[in-house]
Amino acid sequence: MLDAMDGVDSESEGEDERVPLVYIDFDGFPDVEHLLMSLSAIHEAERGVQDSLRSARTRSPVAPRQMLTHADIHQMYAVHGAEHFAEMVNLVLKLSLAMMTFGQTAADTEDIILSVSSSIGLPVIHFQVGLNSLDASFHGGIVHKLGFSRGLDADKLAATISLASLIANKVGNVQGAVDLLDEIFSHRAPYGVVIQKASFYGLSVLAALAAFMGTSEDVLAVAIIMPAVMLVQSCCRRFCSELEAFAVALAVGGLTPAVARLLHLPLCDVPVIYLSPLLTYLPGSQLTYGAYEIQFGCLHNGVSQLGSCVVRCMFLSLALLLGWQFFGHRFYTGPTASAAAASMVPVNMSCMFPYSWEVVFLAWNVPLLLVALIGLNLPLKKMWAPMLIAYGSLLVYIVLLKHPAVAGGIPDRIIDCIALFIAANMACLYEYKTATPAVLAILPVLLILAPGSKVVLSVLASMQGAKLSVQMEPVLDLMLQGVAYAAGLTLALHFWRPFLRRKARKRCQQHMY
Repeated sequence: MLDAMDGVDSESEGEDERVPLVYIDFDGFPDVEHLLMSLSAIHEAERGVQDSLRSARTRSPVAPRQMLTHADIHQMYAVHGAEHFAEMVNLVLKLSLAMMTFGQTAADTEDIILSVSSSIGLPVIHFQVGLNSLDASFHGGIVHKLGFSRGLDADKLAATISLASLIANKVGNVQGAVDLLDEIFSHRAPYGVVIQKASFYGLSVLAALAAFMGTSEDVLAVAIIMPAVMLVQSCCRRFCSELEAFAVALAVGGLTPAVARLLHLPLCDVPVIYLSPLLTYLPGSQLTYGAYEIQFGCLHNGVSQLGSCVVRCMFLSLALLLGWQFFGHRFYTGPTASAAAASMVPVNMSCMFPYSWEVVFLAWNVPLLLVALIGLNLPLKKMWAPMLIAYGSLLVYIVLLKHPAVAGGIPDRIIDCIALFIAANMACLYEYKTATPAVLAILPVLLILAPGSKVVLSVLASMQGAKLSVQMEPVLDLMLQGVAYAAGLTLALHFWRPFLRRKARKRCQQHMY
């Protein structure tokens, strides 16, 4: 689930480099409604006045890591005699990049942008969000093609979605919204770098118990491996972020046999050790979003995401196998081990569930959810409701899965659908009451379910087989899980969408009055 955690530890270019390494912002981003109204009022007061600060901002890029500046957009539309549309285009492009960078789905981004464009009076000729780029054309026929890097920042995503809802309901003005988006991009994360690193360490260690049902010895092994893994991760983010997942899996594959030998762990414990540090790199939200976007017409984007999930699992498997060759030779020396098999990565997880599911899901899931939400940059003050929603949904999921008398023989994929349906309904109810985006409570559920682990194990088994054979069942099962999650998500969101929009209009009308 790298797509969900990618960019959590990295600092955006607009942030102050002198921020302390250890800090906690309990509140997160300030109230969006009051900021938008204040910035809009300032703009109205400065209308017609040459503001040096505003002139300087026109030379800034529309978003971090972009070449296109505000001044470029104004110049493009001035040439075509449509300069009065330039600031609207600037807002729409900036808003699109913010939503995709902070974790919104492509299908929902397109829907929101069309609503915002209609509200501000900007004619849209074409708007399409791809896997890592967006294509847009507005009045005048100028085509914009901008790249972005998908990630997730829960605090900034919530602020961006709230801003989009306000603009769609005609609260504030365009310049105030542009200024507020600049503030959102540059706002520092709610946690310092040290706390973010500690949350990643804690998530990986706790995953051995709560996500992969391992033993206390597995937890110790993961705790020993993680400092080296985090060093590799930091180096990759500084010098070559494209190789991060592969390099981390390579390091995990190299260190796992050495630590397993040191602690004298059985073979069936080994998969838990190498899967736990890779939890955030396994496909989770991307898998569900891929199926979700295919369902709602974003065929190219959805198929690309589903395909990238499978290929990512293959890359992780190959990196694990390659890293295993450093210290894994003759790892298994049993009587039936051949010379080749003795150096292969174990894929048997028969040691799972040494503790009862009640202990895991009632106790260990609490700290796991806590560190997961910190890693997603959700401020402490806004954390309790998403945590309760995720906790309740996971509890229903495991009860249906482990108690046939309760489930009544319901298939596993239907249980997946039910779990996400319940999580999405509770998240939408919370959004209806508080205006907090529902996606913040849904993502932790997808992270802990970790659907890509079975595919990694299957690909490893295929790579290490005597004959080259691709086992399609786990791959198809992975996609079926994504479809099941997306179905539960879709049913809940589309039931609640008209109610949420009506509630948002009422809030905005009350604020305007």
